[in-house]
Amino acid sequence: MSALLAIETSSERGSLALGKSDGTLLLNREWQSAPHSSMLPQIISEQRSMLGDLAVVLVGTGPGSYSGVRVGIIAAQALAVALAQHPMIVGVESHRAMIPRLCAELAAGSVNSERAKSRGAIVTDARRQSAAVTLFSCEKNFVLEDARPELMDWDRVRLLSEECVLFFTEKVQGFDEDNIRHHHAEDLIKAYLQSGGQAGWFTFPPQAVYLHAAEYAKVAEVAEAADLRREAS
Repeated sequence: MSALLAIETSSERGSLALGKSDGTLLLNREWQSAPHSSMLPQIISEQRSMLGDLAVVLVGTGPGSYSGVRVGIIAAQALAVALAQHPMIVGVESHRAMIPRLCAELAAGSVNSERAKSRGAIVTDARRQSAAVTLFSCEKNFVLEDARPELMDWDRVRLLSEECVLFFTEKVQGFDEDNIRHHHAEDLIKAYLQSGGQAGWFTFPPQAVYLHAAEYAKVAEVAEAADLRREAS
């Protein structure tokens, strides 16, 4: 049975997971106290004996840390070259891979929030007074292809908090720490297997997700709608 390796380094906390094509998880390692550039080679070297039937290397492409995402992609590329079977490398958007896990939490009522339990937003600090935000819904008719990361200033993020549950991938000053949810490499494996390896938000080869100011437009429309609803009430 073929194996899948997942690397997630788009935030300060890194993780690596190894699983089988039937969904069985063989390894799940996380770290935060050491640089990704030193931990990844170390862990991969320790697990080299388990990579003989590796068919796919998945890597989180952000949005997130510029250097972190690059470290993950380079590590995946180096591993694919080093192994005799040359496994396929697939980029997986980090935010979208988290959505099924977060929807499960909302459905279970385990999230500390008074907001709507079927809508959420994943928020990552993009620096320069902005955030990378992915809006999502847990309704049955929602598809992951509709969840696109976008840039948003922090005032807009605060407005969105009136409409849905905010999940932060790291601590952000001025916001509730109870809803911090870290990226997990295991999410990448689940996303790949559940989609059968075919999704519009996978990239072959991996391409880092970078957002630009021009992508503020759609987020502004959402925030303006929230303003109108608040004024009407």
